[in-house]
Amino acid sequence: MDSPADRLEFAPPRDKGSPRAFGLALLVHVLLIAALTWGVHWKRTDEAASFEAELWSGVPQPAAPQRVETPPPAPAPEPAPVPEPTPPEPVAPPIPAPQPRPVPAPLPVAKAPVIKETPPLPDVDIALEKEKKRKLLQQQKQAEVLKAEKLQEKREAELQARQAKEQERKKEKEQQARQELAERKAEEQARKTEAKKQEARQLANEKEREKEKEKRTAAANAAAAAEKQKQAAAASAAAEKQKQAAAEKQKAAAAATAAANAENQKEAAAAAAAAKQKAAAAAASEKQRQAAIQQRIMAMAGAGGSEGAAGSGAAKSSGPSAGYAGKVKAKVLPNVVFNDDVEGNPKAEVEVRTTADGTIMSQRLIKSSGNKAWDDAVIKAIVRTGSLPRDVDGRVPTPMIIEFRPN
Repeated sequence: MDSPADRLEFAPPRDKGSPRAFGLALLVHVLLIAALTWGVHWKRTDEAASFEAELWSGVPQPAAPQRVETPPPAPAPEPAPVPEPTPPEPVAPPIPAPQPRPVPAPLPVAKAPVIKETPPLPDVDIALEKEKKRKLLQQQKQAEVLKAEKLQEKREAELQARQAKEQERKKEKEQQARQELAERKAEEQARKTEAKKQEARQLANEKEREKEKEKRTAAANAAAAAEKQKQAAAASAAAEKQKQAAAEKQKAAAAATAAANAENQKEAAAAAAAAKQKAAAAAASEKQRQAAIQQRIMAMAGAGGSEGAAGSGAAKSSGPSAGYAGKVKAKVLPNVVFNDDVEGNPKAEVEVRTTADGTIMSQRLIKSSGNKAWDDAVIKAIVRTGSLPRDVDGRVPTPMIIEFRPN
């Protein structure tokens, strides 16, 4: 059987009692009992009916006998006081105290019927009539007492029925609360059990997933290791192939280098031979040019008059020496900056004028090579040179015409 702690685990919080609340409840019960008692005893005793009548008659009549007062009947025994109901124990949820129902109004007490006084009769009839009246009044009073007792019994029965119904309702509420508490406990237990089962299933699923993950990881690691091995083998094979290719390339490069060197040597030999031929041709051309220059100088100087033989000797002696052209080229050519390829071997002629010490004063292109870049390179080289060397006799011929070729 459930303990009170378990039964009230999910019940609503119990209201805390206070002396004021208990005092008010006790006062209400006392007032209720007092109202019920007053309603039961309301007008339980009636005063005896008294009346007077005056009779008028034309004949003399004897005086009416004096009315005899009948003693009032003994009062009915008071009903036993209703025991004060004990306050119910507080249960959860708290049940408010029953509200007192309105006290029904007391039934009106039937009054004694008015008895008309009859003319005086003989004494025997009067005594009988009085006895009848007394018995009738007594019966009426007894009937009223019985009626009041029945009404009191009915009220007590109704009160007991209400109390029984109230107790039954309390029991039903307590039973319903216990049942609801048991249902809640059962539901809570079911939820806990289901939660435990769900947790167990989740743990099992997580373990299964972990195992599957480990399997997949192991398979992936194995596949990765195999792939790494394949890649390593492929890399080693590729490295070997690269080594072989590099060796072959080196061999081919060595062969190509050897062939190139041989070709270069051949070209160098051919170039040397061509250079020698060019040098020989240039020397011959230079000799011819120098001879032409000397002839022009001699023509310019002229020979005549009294100076005939002496002037001719001076003209011959005033021309440049045979190696002066080489000195001028050796001074100017290092300053030529030209990297373009030129078809053929065009010639540019430049006239150069200098001072007595060889400083270049001006330069003028008198014959273009047909390649402007080569012409500009020659002019710039002369400007960079600045001065020309002296000849063997210490003089610098001026003006001079210098020929320049790219090859």
